[in-house]
Amino acid sequence: MKKRLLILIPLILICFASYGQKKRGFNPYADFGAPKPKKSFLRVFLNKFTWTLSTGVGATFYGTTPENVTLSSSDGLIYMAPSGGSYYRNWLNAPVQTSINTVDSLSINTSERPLKLRGVSTSIPLNFSVHFDITRFRIGAGVALQYHRLPTLTPTEGRTSLGIYQSDKNASFFSRWYIMVGGKVYQFGDFHYYADINVGSMGYGGAFDKANLQKGMFFNVGSPIEYEMSEYFRLYVRPNLEFKSYTMNVGESYPLKVSQPAFNFQIGIRYNIPDSPRCPIKSCDTQLKHQHKHLGAREYRGQPFYKKQNPKIGQNYQQLHRYKNRNSKRLDNGY
Repeated sequence: MKKRLLILIPLILICFASYGQKKRGFNPYADFGAPKPKKSFLRVFLNKFTWTLSTGVGATFYGTTPENVTLSSSDGLIYMAPSGGSYYRNWLNAPVQTSINTVDSLSINTSERPLKLRGVSTSIPLNFSVHFDITRFRIGAGVALQYHRLPTLTPTEGRTSLGIYQSDKNASFFSRWYIMVGGKVYQFGDFHYYADINVGSMGYGGAFDKANLQKGMFFNVGSPIEYEMSEYFRLYVRPNLEFKSYTMNVGESYPLKVSQPAFNFQIGIRYNIPDSPRCPIKSCDTQLKHQHKHLGAREYRGQPFYKKQNPKIGQNYQQLHRYKNRNSKRLDNGY
């Protein structure tokens, strides 16, 4: 019996010791007698905001169905005469009254023969936004500048005989501002999947006659996919669909309605200002967040903002980033 007790007592003590360790968890600061790390209030506050910069490509699908107008061709281009009045060129974006020779031209009255015109334009956006995360949800705002090529419209019937619509201007710079709401729907490893919606207003640029332009709000629905490089830096793509339209007043009283649904594909980066500064000791090999007793209670990062703070043995950067490749030559200047 005594022999059994002698064997059981050490086992019981080991179990209690291991239970106490699991209950308390690992605290790298407490084990060295360091105080709780201090962080800058401003850094912590700014860290809550995510800054996004992106670009990409887009395709906008123009469509219009003129009603009760006369469309006439001259030199292969389509001119519009509302309600039998004067003819206009650039009627899609900046109507200008003009005169054409209608003797040899083909004319179609859309009140007798309905006609649709369609065209596709391309665009390159530059987008900047900021948002605030609340658990799985986010809310923010953004602005964008977009290089937009104006479309060539072709009729859905009579294309070879009537001709095409083409503006005197080739392109315009669109601007926009918007608010954004969204949330995370799934996560797989370092990949984060979101859904969001942008709602805002557009500026159509110098190629459009703003005095005769009536625009509405645009609605943009997207599904961003983020790859987490670190807690501060992420790469992302955002395929999205956009819905918008406008009305252009041609002549004195004819409103031409134009639809502009679009598909866009954006690629960019997302960045959070780090809540801890880089370690100031150049010879320090610590890659995790850590403290130095002689520097007080402040917490420091061991890696650049685009590297994880917890690399594991066997991963690509178990060696400190500042000692890799040509980075070692920059140590005198700090890195």
